[in-house]
Amino acid sequence: MITTLQEMRDWLRLDGHEEDDLVTGLIVAAQQHVEFFTRRICETMVCVQYLDTFTNLFELENGPVLSVESITYVDLNGVTQTIDPNVYRMDTTRLPHRIRVAYGQSYPITRGDANNICITYRAGYGDASLVPDALKTAVRMLAAHWYENREPVVVGTITAKLPFSIECLLWQYRIFSSEVD
Repeated sequence: MITTLQEMRDWLRLDGHEEDDLVTGLIVAAQQHVEFFTRRICETMVCVQYLDTFTNLFELENGPVLSVESITYVDLNGVTQTIDPNVYRMDTTRLPHRIRVAYGQSYPITRGDANNICITYRAGYGDASLVPDALKTAVRMLAAHWYENREPVVVGTITAKLPFSIECLLWQYRIFSSEVD
């Protein structure tokens, strides 16, 4: 977790340890929300992305990408093959990070089925200390909001949207895709 239990307990100004399990669960849920919304992986993890066909350039769904572990495909005979890393290049000059065919190379012909190609890559910041402070703050604010508001609605009061301050922190880190978003 990019926010420790003690950091969250300090944020909430909690003295006792009775709700540590609840607070830990809220931290995990808040971090998952931040990662889903921004498409940035906070803690290093292995990601898998499927494609139907090869194109000369394709975007990776999550970032920041640390390394491409493998690209496999199903050949015309139905056998899974691994592409030589010399066939492609990683482009990390912008987000989302992209993979492109290397100069003078070409991708093999695939069987043509859905999810024919599997890209396995490592994404994340590598260390919690490298995660931008704004993302850590958003996790704490969201976990605190859920801690204080444990039900989806509050009866007898004016309802309010997720605090705008959290959105401000997250939008500046969201990775937009030229393909989907």
